[in-house]
Amino acid sequence: MVAVNISADDLLRYDLPDRLRSIVDETGANTSLLTLEVTEGRLMTNMASGMEVISRLRLMGFNFSVDDFGTGYSNQEKLRRLPFDEIKIDRSFVSGAIDNPTLRAIVDSNISLAHALGMRVVAEGAESEADCALLRSLACDEVQGFYYCRPVPSAQLIAWKTEWEAANVRD
Repeated sequence: MVAVNISADDLLRYDLPDRLRSIVDETGANTSLLTLEVTEGRLMTNMASGMEVISRLRLMGFNFSVDDFGTGYSNQEKLRRLPFDEIKIDRSFVSGAIDNPTLRAIVDSNISLAHALGMRVVAEGAESEADCALLRSLACDEVQGFYYCRPVPSAQLIAWKTEWEAANVRD
């Protein structure tokens, strides 16, 4: 699975589905393995205008994620109407949730709500084994953060992945 950030403004471009389809066809990629991430705050302001483009991309098999969830202007009505597959809980809620009951409650309620709506949940900002353990206990689907890897240049990604897999293989 590969996730790519796109601008909410891109969702206003009616040629976007055709352009992405062309790229996918040229590379032989599988749209079901591609997730398009849109930042929540920008998405919510342009949602009505972009629904046609989102719908066309969904019909092509692209997955969608609401990035930085919780930092924008979401409400339950908008979340209900979004044809998205996952939410990414912003690091500002995840980092420190292990020691902060308020943050923990926010993370827990967002995970529960997303699951009830049939969405997957990715938590950003896991910086320790304790963060990861908390997120596992709350049934978070995936975790991102410095605990696993700091950002690396694309040229170093394959080497990092190979090293990580070798170090984390379990018998």
